[in-house]
Formats: sequence, C-alpha cells, structure tokens
Amino acid sequence: MAKKNEVKDTGFPGIKQRLSDNKYIVTLDYGRQKKTDPKTGEVRLRQVKTTRVVSTLKEAKALLGENSAVKKRKKITAIAGRIPFNKAISEYMDYYSAEWSTSHRERQESYMRRMNAYFGDEDVRDIDTGRIEDFFKWCRVENAVYRAISNNTIEKIKCMLNHFFKWMKKNYNTYDIHQNPVPDSEVGKKERFVTAELTVENMNEIIRIMLDHERDYSIFAMVGLAALAGMRRGEILGLMWRHIYWDENRIYVEKQRAQKKKGEDGLTWEWRTPKNGLEDGKSPEERRERWTAMPTTLSLLLKYVRTQQEEYLGRKVKGDDLVYMTKVNLVDHYPPAPSKADRRINEFQGRCNKVRKSQGKEEYALYRLHDLRHWFISTCINNGVPLTQVMASAGHSFSASQDGTSLGVYWHDDGNREDIVKCIDKVIKTKIIVPDMDVSSVKAEPVNNRRKDKRSDEL
Repeated sequence: MAKKNEVKDTGFPGIKQRLSDNKYIVTLDYGRQKKTDPKTGEVRLRQVKTTRVVSTLKEAKALLGENSAVKKRKKITAIAGRIPFNKAISEYMDYYSAEWSTSHRERQESYMRRMNAYFGDEDVRDIDTGRIEDFFKWCRVENAVYRAISNNTIEKIKCMLNHFFKWMKKNYNTYDIHQNPVPDSEVGKKERFVTAELTVENMNEIIRIMLDHERDYSIFAMVGLAALAGMRRGEILGLMWRHIYWDENRIYVEKQRAQKKKGEDGLTWEWRTPKNGLEDGKSPEERRERWTAMPTTLSLLLKYVRTQQEEYLGRKVKGDDLVYMTKVNLVDHYPPAPSKADRRINEFQGRCNKVRKSQGKEEYALYRLHDLRHWFISTCINNGVPLTQVMASAGHSFSASQDGTSLGVYWHDDGNREDIVKCIDKVIKTKIIVPDMDVSSVKAEPVNNRRKDKRSDEL
C-alpha cells in the first residue's frame, strides 16, 4: 500500500497516481465476504479490497467500471442475494459434461442428485466445512429415497465437490466464492467393508431369479464367472471367447481390463496382467496367467450369452470378441467401462430384492461382485476341494515360508480343475433353462480365430 506522500489525488474516487512513475493505483472493493480465520477456524464477514496498478487513467477507469458492473449484475441476477446450490451445480455439469465419457457423466449425475437432495437451493456461500461433513454423515444413513453408501463412494463425491468449489472460485465474479471449504472436511472413520456371507441356497435362488427375470444375458456372464469360476472384475471384463475351452471345462485367464484416467485415446480402461502379475514376466506364472474351472452350470450360462450376442451381432462370435458385453455395448461397438460393472451388479441386486419382496421374503443384505468370488472359494474349500486347486484357480500364490518348500517352490499347477467342477455341479441345483431360449442341446462349436495358446501349455 502506497503512503499518502507517495501518491496524488486524481479527482476520481478509488484512483490515485503514484508520484515515482506516474502509474495509477486502482482500489477495487469486492464488498463483505465470508472469510475463515486460519487461527480460530471461525467464519466471519469481512470487507475485501484489493489494488491494481495500471499505466493509464483510461485503464484505471475501465477497471473501476468493470468492478461496479459486476457488483450491479450480482444484485440484479441473484435471487434475493442468494446463489442456489442446485442452480450452480447444474451450470457446473453443463460446463464440463461434454468432456466426460458416458459412464463418468452418469456417475457424476447420480452424485449430483444426492447432493441436490441434501443442499437443495441453499446458498453456496453458506456451505462451510461443517455443513459438508454433515452431508457425508447423511450419506451413511439409509432414508426413504437413498440407501447408505460406502466410504469409497463418499470419497468420490468429495472429489466432485472439491472440483465444483474450485470451479466456482475460479468464476468468483459469478458465484462470489473465494475459499474452498471441501479439502478440510473429514469423510469420517473408514470402516472395513464386511463381506456378505451368501449360502448355497442364496446362490441357487439368485441364479433362478436371474434366469427368470433378466433379459440381457450379459448379466449371466458377470454373475456366473464371479460366482462359479471365482474370477475378479477386471478378469471378467477382459475375457475373450478364445479363452473358453468348452471340451475341457476350463477357462484360461490371460489378461484383465483395468480402470484408468481418461487419456488422449479417449479410453477409460487399459489391458493389464491379472492381479500381482508382472507385465514383463517371462512365464505364465510370473504374469499370473492361470486356468480356472468351468462347471456345467457356467457352461450353459455362457452358451446363452453367446447365442444372444450372435443374435445382436448378426454373425458368429469371433475369438477376440469379449464375453461380457451388454446389448448397448454390442450395438454401439464399444466395451463397457470397468467402473460400470459394480453399478450393474448393484442394480441387479436391487431387482432380485424386488422379486423377493413381492414373494414376501426378506431382502438380501448388500453384496458386491467380489463377494461372489468369496462364495466360490469358501464353497470349494468347505466341500473338500484340494487347496492347491482352489488357490490356483483363484489366482492365489503359495509361499515357501507359509506353505512349505514343496508347495511354495517345487509345486507347479497342471491345470486340473475336475474337483472344482464336480463341487459346483453338486451344490448348484437350479435348472439352467431360460423360458424363451433353449441351448441345452446346442453343441459347443469352436469359436473363430481360436488359437493354441503355447503359454497355457507351459502351465
């Protein structure tokens, strides 16, 4: 701030001329704004001013005029001096949504609906750190409209809120936001997600409801490969038809499709080796490629999936075609984003619970796609399947320190999965028949582009 004896009056309020270089100092008044005291954490209204230095009197007048116009525009356009949250976030979505992928936009819209349900038309300038933390607590409690969500989802909502407030701060002339309250907000104590313990009876009923009510058979692949073959999400999304060995009742897990940030290629996923595998591994074991079992139940489910895909495509499936593809993905010729798979299993669970409720039965507790893999592993172990087969099929490794030298060092998987096939075929009693399609008599023809995988022989 220049001293009085260093400047002279120009005759225009808010404009002084500096004697040392004859430049003009303009004082801009932004009015009273909420500011957080860094020492006490209290939010108080304070008069906010700043100064700008320009070369000419014309520039100085222009700055003052622009500042006055902004304050006048705020008074005219603001609703009783308020900037509603739902209006501001809607403008934020309109600004960025064109850059987002379809799946990302749908996810952000679901977060926006939840935030609108809580904040409504509340003034964005009144939302402080404590208010945001109260919102996170509200997200954990199930209500008539929304069910409780996990810490992981709340973290994603926090990221969106943080970006939203940064955007408003960048456009402070419109939204009058000069501080971002989101980074200091605490999500809360993170509790470990408790795995849903599904029984054999539960799984049989889930499969029966799926067969009777689902019309997009891609859900057969997702549920079947997770529950009846113990495959992870990325492995299911990366499975191709050439990896299925119908005559041997086995599936070869070679790659996974994993989530990533949207790159220059516009993709939100990338190819990787299975979990804990070395990308530059010289052997299938180093890359964590493996065989998993394909019980009769799963084989029939996949035949339904293949038949429906061929109807949508108007041709036979090829070896490099993905097994898990929804109708929309097939018609529009793009693979589903990995992040969308979890949402799809949640939607499927909601439909299952709707059927159970109509039958007067209690709804299932929340389960994840990964919980179906838990069911597969525990069911095999509980029914006496050799641990070597279970661990090899699930992609778990032995260590010399924990499992002994014989298993950890000298044992190599021979790809035998007969005991797992027998176990799953024994516990799944549901008859695999879809009312409007019968594939029980369809012979499993080899898919096009089928190749003999040398790496699978090394196992």
